[in-house]
Amino acid sequence: MAQLINKVLFKYIMLLLLVFIGSITLVVSTHLFFHNLIHKLEQKQLNLKAKIDISEYLLEDITFLHLHLLELTAVSRSTDQRETMVELIQNNIKQAENRLYVINHGGKVQKILSKEKNQYTTLSYTNETPTLEVSSQSTIVELQLDNLSTIIDTLSHLLDQRDKSLSKENTVSQELVKEIRIFNLNLTHTFENLKSGVQALILKENQNLISLEEESITQENQYYIYEFFMLAFTTVIVLFLLYKILLHIVNLYKEIENQLYIDALTKLKNRFSLLKDIKNATHPSIVIIDINAFRTINELYGVHIGNEVLISFANTLKHFSKNKDFQVYRIAGDEFVFFKDSLCVNAEYWITLLDTFFALIEDRKIYIPQIDDVIYLDLSAGISFEKENTLGTADMALNKAKELHKQFVFYHNAMESINEIKQGAWWKKCIIHGLENSLFVPFFQPIVNKEQKVVKYEALMRLKRENEGIISFISPLEFLEVASKTKYYNQISEMMLLKSLEICARVNEPISLNLNYQDILNKPLHEKLKQAILHHDIGKKVIFEIVESQNIQSYKLLRNFIAEFKTYGVRFAIDDFGTGFSNFTHIFELSPDFIKIDGSLIKNIHVDKKSYELVKAIVFFSKELDIKTIAEFVHSKEVFDIALKLGVDQFQGYYFSEPKEEI
Repeated sequence: MAQLINKVLFKYIMLLLLVFIGSITLVVSTHLFFHNLIHKLEQKQLNLKAKIDISEYLLEDITFLHLHLLELTAVSRSTDQRETMVELIQNNIKQAENRLYVINHGGKVQKILSKEKNQYTTLSYTNETPTLEVSSQSTIVELQLDNLSTIIDTLSHLLDQRDKSLSKENTVSQELVKEIRIFNLNLTHTFENLKSGVQALILKENQNLISLEEESITQENQYYIYEFFMLAFTTVIVLFLLYKILLHIVNLYKEIENQLYIDALTKLKNRFSLLKDIKNATHPSIVIIDINAFRTINELYGVHIGNEVLISFANTLKHFSKNKDFQVYRIAGDEFVFFKDSLCVNAEYWITLLDTFFALIEDRKIYIPQIDDVIYLDLSAGISFEKENTLGTADMALNKAKELHKQFVFYHNAMESINEIKQGAWWKKCIIHGLENSLFVPFFQPIVNKEQKVVKYEALMRLKRENEGIISFISPLEFLEVASKTKYYNQISEMMLLKSLEICARVNEPISLNLNYQDILNKPLHEKLKQAILHHDIGKKVIFEIVESQNIQSYKLLRNFIAEFKTYGVRFAIDDFGTGFSNFTHIFELSPDFIKIDGSLIKNIHVDKKSYELVKAIVFFSKELDIKTIAEFVHSKEVFDIALKLGVDQFQGYYFSEPKEEI
């Protein structure tokens, strides 16, 4: 199978689907992970930038504080002005502390109103985001800011002393002036330290910002690298699965093609393969080989035994064709073909090859252990070199070979074969009409003894036909061959035999009925014959004449049939004895009551020395076995006298009477 979508293909498709879903899930998860990571880094960068801005504001605040404190020490300032300025300085310190708090304790800056110099800003913050690491510079600045209030109080106290001295003495002591000057120098040094600390803080935060930006770039690059490798890995997996799927589809296609062009039973090429090869051929030549009466093997032993025979025969064909330049096919149940496309092939080539092959088959027997019997195969073949309708013309040649009982026949005259086909179709219609209207009837020809007295009758088939009011009875020689090739033979034979048995029940004389091997294989017919014989109690008046021919595949089956019906009183005769397929050995096996010497020997006995001697031998042999002989086709007194002189027991022919409708 081969099905188009089997379990393996379904597995690969499901894996591909899972890889697709897994890849999407992994890509989305990776994207979300790196997106959140980069978002956090960006948020840290924003916070750092905000803290840098605040640090710069803090630096401005410190500068303003320094200037205000210098103004505070000016002599021109009144007490009220100094108090106002002290208050302003205190507010400025609080704002600087507020900025430093944001720097030290983190928080997201919500709003910066202004960055203009000499204009104070208002900040608000929240502790929603993580705090950055508090630096040592920030701690130092915080400590120095905490000391500013004490410094301002000390400075205010010194300035108050200076003002009091000026108001009372209108002069200031040199020591106080020196102390204020020293204080101012120290204050300047303090603010320089503050500025240095804030600047160091800004530098540190800028370095952190650069580190975060580098980390952000690194993470983003890692994201792209990860995405690239993940995409590459997924692509490789998908391509691998697609490759496996395509490979499996190709294998399925090959399997389907094998099922289309290879015979499942024998593993030979089949009919479709042959037709394709013929179509592509320039000089085709084919041989159709048919196993004669193969259907009887199936009916006798069963289809499974028939299949074993076909397989064995196919193996023989394979072995025979090995190292040869032709191909072997099985195109139907029991039909095989040799095919060759070559301009060099001629009739002599096929004749030599088929003679060798038929000799091989003739020497080979097929043993079937299930039935403990041996099967011999008989073959017919048709050969054609026609470019048009090669197979059809070879089939016509095959049918001709069967008709002529030849091993093989070449196709030469297509019109003759086509006319035969048309004639066969016409007879087929006549057969169907005869079955539908019960027009197959028995005629009876007497069989006499040596005194020419009737001792029995032979029932002979006729087909009743009416044409323009004229009734005629047609001999089976006209239509029986066509019937044997169709499904209608069994029906014709059954109708003829049962009608004959009914007539046998009404008359006193025994009646001989003709049976061939195909009738013996027909088991339903066996039962009907048995029931009719037992029902009318006519076993002792019935004689079955069996034609010995090449179609007999199993003498064991024939022996069993004879043994069964002999228990009902039926007697048996071997018909047409003395022709091509007669075998004296089988006489011992079948133990017949009569031997009917073939008419081709009897009718020429008075003019053909060979016929005379052969009949003489058959009569002698039969008397030794206590088997009575019957001479048919006795057409003259001269023939009758010679047969009588040779010791023949009974006689039949037109010399005594032609077949008649009534007894």
